Amino acid sequence: MDNIKESREEIIDKFKPTIEYLNHYIPWLEKQTGQTVAHAYKGEGQEKQSFSIPVYDSTLLSFVNDVSMTNYIDKNYPYIYTRNRLRTFEDEWKAIEKADIMHMEVLCGIMSRYVLGGMTKSVYWRDGVEYEIFIRILKKTKEIIEFWDKPIEAAE
Repeated sequence: MDNIKESREEIIDKFKPTIEYLNHYIPWLEKQTGQTVAHAYKGEGQEKQSFSIPVYDSTLLSFVNDVSMTNYIDKNYPYIYTRNRLRTFEDEWKAIEKADIMHMEVLCGIMSRYVLGGMTKSVYWRDGVEYEIFIRILKKTKEIIEFWDKPIEAAE
């Protein structure tokens, strides 16, 4: 593993296009706070022979797909959880609030857990919205980038 830290400019260059790309999801995620983003499809007239299938909001699925193609994804996210002793969503909230430009890997690790973990246990996607993980990470990233660089255009 490479122990050389990225410079502030490299981090800005890495994450500014990402947050600009994902910025349009912030209003939707804010609106979804306290709302349900999934419901169960149980089959019509076949309740006894079928099982329920979770059906997710299309915007959530689009968000997850878009995030999965960005710099947020780190397949080694379990190490970030171990190193920072993250066990509950309250721990994640504290870590997100404490994050600064030199600790962006914490934000990436938390985002990765909810996006990549949702690929096998889709309940993580719902939890990412319900526990405000996605919105907090996007807002914190935007705040950090705007502090060190010029403001990011508001989403339309």
